[in-house]
Amino acid sequence: MKQEPFGSEPVAHTPSMLTFIVMLANGLRLLFLLVFFGMVAGVVSGLTAPAVYSSTVAFMPSGAESGVGGLSGLAGQFGVRLPSTGGGVSLSADALVEVMRSKAFLEAMAGDSVLRVEGKQQVRISIASAVGEEEGPPPLRFARAARSLRERLLVQQDKRTQIVRVSVATRWPEVSEAILNALLWRLDAHVKGLRASVDSSALAFAIRQSEVALGQLRAAERALAVFDDSNRGAQLSPYLRVQRERLQRQVSLAQDLYGSLEQTRVETSLRTLRNAQALLVLENPTYAAIRDARGTVGKALLGGVIGLMAGVVLLLVRGQFAHAIQVQDPDAIALASIGRRLWPSRRR
Repeated sequence: MKQEPFGSEPVAHTPSMLTFIVMLANGLRLLFLLVFFGMVAGVVSGLTAPAVYSSTVAFMPSGAESGVGGLSGLAGQFGVRLPSTGGGVSLSADALVEVMRSKAFLEAMAGDSVLRVEGKQQVRISIASAVGEEEGPPPLRFARAARSLRERLLVQQDKRTQIVRVSVATRWPEVSEAILNALLWRLDAHVKGLRASVDSSALAFAIRQSEVALGQLRAAERALAVFDDSNRGAQLSPYLRVQRERLQRQVSLAQDLYGSLEQTRVETSLRTLRNAQALLVLENPTYAAIRDARGTVGKALLGGVIGLMAGVVLLLVRGQFAHAIQVQDPDAIALASIGRRLWPSRRR
């Protein structure tokens, strides 16, 4: 039986699960310390966090009116295509959310002013100042405020019911409520502006086509009158009778077209003058009398979990490094040499 020569190196064994368990058991003290300090950091973060107050609003897009649905069909007769809604604009919930998150909308909103209570007085400040952007030129302040508002606005959307719920949290309950009121006002004005633009185009189209139809009606009536004056015995001739019926049909078609266009013009004018509701508000912003929870317990638990994970990783790395030194791994030896040069006091 062949024996190993004296002084030969021992065969390195591969670390197993038991090896990792031993590593963790040897470092339980360090593990508990990291978990403790992580929980303490979470508690401190929760207790020192500033008190914030949330306000919430819920709304849904108002349905578009369908009073001028005949305009699309009439426009098609002239080779013009209009929206199937008859000129009314009804943005979906997805479109409203995209408008609220757009850079242009938030920058314009950042310039709006809100009231903040200081002691017994009310001070009017801009929304940009309310979210902490008080320095710099206005374009830069509003751009930064838009980014801060995008982070502060919590938007929840129900795809089935088209209900949009928006909440915002600031250090002042009256400011949170005022920001949501400003958001509703700007969003409503934006949708109404789109509706007014489309309605104006539809009204101009209806007026132009109504004038054309009126001219065609007058021409058809004149042609029929001239025919009757020139052919008083048209009833006695089959050919003349057919000619007169053809002219009468032209007058009837022109009358129907002109009547439809006039009805469309009146309906579009009424809709343009009427201040149509763009948003259906289900829950108005309210004054938040109770501050939001700081989440101290949750932050403490999160800190403990982070400390536990950091401790496990540290112990595994330390154990793996000790094992590498034991098996004379050249990289581990080189790293240990670098450590001794950087911290020579540890070798004394």
